[in-house]
Amino acid sequence: MTKTMTPTLLALACLMATPSVARARYSDGMNLYEYVKSNAVTNKDAFGKMSLACCNDMLTESFGKYEIARMVVTASGSRDGLGIPCLRRVKCKESCMNDVSGGYNPISRNVSMCARGLGYVGQGEFDQILIHELIHAMSVCGWWSPGCRNCMIEEKRAYFLSGMCTDDETCTQLAWGSCKASFSCFDLLNKWENYLGVGWPVNPLE
Repeated sequence: MTKTMTPTLLALACLMATPSVARARYSDGMNLYEYVKSNAVTNKDAFGKMSLACCNDMLTESFGKYEIARMVVTASGSRDGLGIPCLRRVKCKESCMNDVSGGYNPISRNVSMCARGLGYVGQGEFDQILIHELIHAMSVCGWWSPGCRNCMIEEKRAYFLSGMCTDDETCTQLAWGSCKASFSCFDLLNKWENYLGVGWPVNPLE
């Protein structure tokens, strides 16, 4: 259970998460009400959901980091056997299916950062989620292999390589949640413990 934040506190949290974006426009950093255009209720969600504007600001901050910029360029420049780019676009969306925080669509070849699913995360965690999805873009490259086992191997690798977990058990539990959200795995037919050791140790991206 997570605590909800008031509109003003969430707006302040978003400002704290994206300091360089704020300072780029204001020499001393904009104040809270400048940041939300004097309308904290409209521009920030009272129930602790990230606004689309905040998501876009954090994405801009991420693009300024070498590792992420390099991954975007690499994924955009990579192509599958049909010559289709592995990555077309990285964008923020208001919400995504099952309120996930981010996703790679193998059909559109887009990476989406999902504002409502992100809730309030700091810039560091936002970057990790983005890196996780960029790993999928480079690895899957539009050709997603169906099945729970394939999903678990792919998700465990993305969680590990993005720094979101360091051991098999934690990576397996995180992967299980993602694979259920994508309807690749189901509790009634399986359980996460069955995938301990599967796809482990993780193979790095080529």
